Amino acid sequence: MFINNIDPVAFEILGLQVRYYGLVYLVGFLFSYYLIKKLSHKMKFPIGKIDDYVFYVMVFGILGARIFEVLVWSPGYYLSNPIEIIKIWKGGLSFHGGLVGGLVYSYFFCKKEQINFYKLADLLMLPLSFFLFFGRIANYINSELVGKITNSSLGVNFHNETSNEELVYRHAYQIYASLKNLLVFIILLPMYLFKKLKPGVVFYSFIFLYAFGRFIVDFYKEESLYLGLGVGQWLNLVMIIISVCWLWKVKAWKTIR
Repeated sequence: MFINNIDPVAFEILGLQVRYYGLVYLVGFLFSYYLIKKLSHKMKFPIGKIDDYVFYVMVFGILGARIFEVLVWSPGYYLSNPIEIIKIWKGGLSFHGGLVGGLVYSYFFCKKEQINFYKLADLLMLPLSFFLFFGRIANYINSELVGKITNSSLGVNFHNETSNEELVYRHAYQIYASLKNLLVFIILLPMYLFKKLKPGVVFYSFIFLYAFGRFIVDFYKEESLYLGLGVGQWLNLVMIIISVCWLWKVKAWKTIR
């Protein structure tokens, strides 16, 4: 069993706290920028627009993630503590909202620049899956999105949590989810680089792999259930159905000759 007493603050500069959560987003931004710039030739991305695009897709992604978190996951808490809404450095960003926010901006960007939306979406799924790998580690450091109580030897106690004067150990849900996201990245990377797939196949493969993996992993997450499943699991079921239908419709297993 393990004890997590990690300080979420990485270091301070001139009295300002720099948290691991913020550093993760910095890594995600830099990796996205590098990958899009490196592979932009595959989709004829306008070179002069890369800087602006990566910046704004991150902004819209974060806005979408926060709005979804406030309205769907914790409306009661944020309505009672409205000042907390702007404190994104403390955590509380929803993947589903972030995905919608980033894709909405990408759609209008592609319309304006006359770029194939699915080609850009395919490319985006690589840095996104890698970013989510680090993101769940940041959740672990922040001691948020904790797992269910367990007697497993791999259980984690977060900041000396106790019940009846005994330490409480939980599943390391964040680590499970992090490794799942890394596996998704490992699967998608060769698909994108070495297979000539139809535009959109990598994107919907990500949707399926992420949703299916999270549906399974979320059984270890501490959350309220509705008809036997968590809110995230219901959302993931919708994602699984949509992605499977699209992949089947276009016969995604066929490569382009």
